[in-house]
Amino acid sequence: MRAVNALPGDKVEIELANEKLQGNLIESPDAEILLLKLKSGYNVGFRKENVLRLRVIERRKEQPKLKPGEGKKGLPLLGMVLTGGTIVSKLDSRTGAAAPLASVEELQEFYSDVFEMASFIIEKPMLMDSSAMGPSDWVKIAKVCAELLKKTEGVIVLHGTDSLHYTSSALSFYLQNLGKPVVLTFSQRSIDRGSSDARL
Repeated sequence: MRAVNALPGDKVEIELANEKLQGNLIESPDAEILLLKLKSGYNVGFRKENVLRLRVIERRKEQPKLKPGEGKKGLPLLGMVLTGGTIVSKLDSRTGAAAPLASVEELQEFYSDVFEMASFIIEKPMLMDSSAMGPSDWVKIAKVCAELLKKTEGVIVLHGTDSLHYTSSALSFYLQNLGKPVVLTFSQRSIDRGSSDARL
């Protein structure tokens, strides 16, 4: 393959012996493997020696970055509480397991459509497997939600599936007479997978 200055996130076209494919370039842990995210959402990998040609179609657009506590002006302001779980994870190509997103900026990148609908004050009291959560964690989540409700129109809690029902029950006792919604949500598959249910 002829050397091309393509960067992760760029939309590219690759030419193989019997087909051409388009997708977004993904950072690969193996220097000999080219990873591509297809329009379907699925990731595919090819040995660079089998790629005849790579052409950049469109450079990755840098998204405006939000810091925790900042929101976009002119949109409804909501609170978002990150506690862990598959919904705030992506596939680690080195291990094949889901790993937590590295930053709020990465969260915004994967859920960019959500950030077009509302502004968010984002809090991250923990990032943990929800099966390990206990009463002290529920209290911590409840306190964060209570503070966010003073500043926003509602709160979304991103949570793991294993103990979401316990957390929601605990919050129903801790947070009462709100007049504002508190929504807990989850996913079975990480956001970077084609079969992900995270956007539902």
